[in-house]
Formats: sequence, structure tokens, C-alpha cells
Amino acid sequence: MVASTNGERRRKALDPPPALAQGAGVDRTHRYAVTTTWTGDRGSGTSGYRDYDRSHTTTADGRPALLGSSDPAFRGDPARWNPELLLVAALSQCHLLWYLHLCSEAGVVVTGYRDGAAGVMVEDAGGGRFTEVVLRPEVVVADAAVVERARALHAEAGRRCFIASSVAFPVRHEPVVTAGPAPAARPPAVEVPAEFHDLLASRALALVSTLGPGGAPQTTPVWFLFEGGRLRFSLVEGRQKLRNLRRDPRVSIVVVDPAEPTRYVELRGTVDLAPDPDLALERAVAVEYAGEHTDVEPPGTPRVAATVVVERVTAQRGHP
Repeated sequence: MVASTNGERRRKALDPPPALAQGAGVDRTHRYAVTTTWTGDRGSGTSGYRDYDRSHTTTADGRPALLGSSDPAFRGDPARWNPELLLVAALSQCHLLWYLHLCSEAGVVVTGYRDGAAGVMVEDAGGGRFTEVVLRPEVVVADAAVVERARALHAEAGRRCFIASSVAFPVRHEPVVTAGPAPAARPPAVEVPAEFHDLLASRALALVSTLGPGGAPQTTPVWFLFEGGRLRFSLVEGRQKLRNLRRDPRVSIVVVDPAEPTRYVELRGTVDLAPDPDLALERAVAVEYAGEHTDVEPPGTPRVAATVVVERVTAQRGHP
């Protein structure tokens, strides 16, 4: 037996596995079965729109039960998974698994991978539909020489993904690939209580506080997005807040409910920074708040995407 070279492995990574190649003569059909049981009957069934819970469980052989509900916008339980989140999760997982496979075949050693995926669904008179899902993989590879190769493999993973090939809307990729040691273990991120998700999903401003060179706090109101449990905002290259975060990533963010000023949530933690060469986050934030994007900075001004890793949450529900 002759061991394959790195070059051979890289070439094989760009070819479909034998069972998937056209003309391979193998017709492989996979079947998946689940059981979903509604558990939300309050005693009168679906006698009225507000008279039943959307709670349900989904099971498959040998696996833990998945607790589900509808989106909170449709009277669902915000502490449970909903079909829309599961669809975004399936696309994120499928891309991850194909990407790791392709990297292993191409001689690209991946030591860290985290994807902040987000989907957009629009309601209309006929019901609604997803208009896009954006995957934002943050990948760490062991060798700086393969960074470009690692970045290019995302496109191939997108073409191979079974789930992405099955949906009727675009699935975009905004990967960031860096080289270095495996990411250091960090404390598990703290989840924001579900009762404040509506506030973070509103158009309220976030008061972002960082530490200046002398240790004095600097606080600025900013627009932000809260997607998939993550708070993200855009920064302009060269500004003091970005310099502060590069020196010390600790941050405090307060969001106050404009309709009830005694209700607020504060998030403390650190910030992950990543280049945003296409202004993807900046555009998404502007559309959320203003309905359209108008860049007030000089053409070509670089932007950086900031993602908050929450380590502590303090909040007040408001006074009666």
C-alpha cells in the first residue's frame, strides 16, 4: 500500500466521495425518522388561538428528546427550540461537518471552529419564508501557509452540504480563517435570560463601555444585532473604542427598554473581533435600525465585527 501525498489528498478533497460521484453506479438513499408529540393541551385543546401551548417533544431512536415550541413571536416558549432555529442549526452543522471532512482530505489541520449562523424569515399574506441564512465560521488552522486554502474550502463545503442543497433560499458564507494554536479554553458563555430577548431584539440602543488607556471607562451608544443568542456590533477602524478593545477585550453593555426605563439588561464579558471587509455586519445593523444602509464613513474605511462573549448578566424586570 502506498500512502497518499498531501497533494493527492488535496486533489481528492475537490472530488466527490465515490458514492456521490456522478456515474459511480451507486444509488444511496438515506432515510430519517422522528416522532413529534404535542404536549401543549391545557384542557380545551385548540378551542382558541390563545387557549393552547405550542410545546412539543421530538424524539428519535436512542437520542434525548428535543423540547420544542414555536417562535416567541407566535406565542412560543423562548426557552425551547423552534423550527426556524433548527433549520439554521441544521445548515450550520452540515457545513461544519463537510468543511472538516474536506480539510482533513486537503491536509488542512483545523484546531478551532465556531459558527455564528443567522437566518432571516419574512412573513407575508401566504405565510412566510426564509430569504437567506448567513454562516459566519471563525476557523483556526495550525499552519499560516494554508489559510487561503482553508478559506476556499468553505465554498466547496457549501456546494456539498446536503441541507443547503435542499433549500430554496441562498445560504451565504462569511468565513474568517486565522492561523495559530488551538484557542484557549474559556469559561462557558452565559445565556441571556429569555425574558429579555425581546428587548435585545428591539431597536433600543446599547450603551457599550470599554476601558481607555488609563483605565477610565468610555461609554458610547451603538446600534447592534442580537442573533442566535449573540450580541454583535460594528466598529470603525481607527476609533478609540476599537483601540480599547484590542488592548483590553473586557466590555459592559447596557440596554434599557425605551418604553419602560426601569427595565434593563446588562451584559458583561469580552469581545471577539473579526474583520468585516464586505461591511456585512454594518449593513445588516443599518437595515435593522434605519431600513437601509448609508455609509457615512469615507469610501474604503475598514470595519470590524465585534461579538460579545457574555460572562455575567444582571437585569431588572421593571417596576409595576
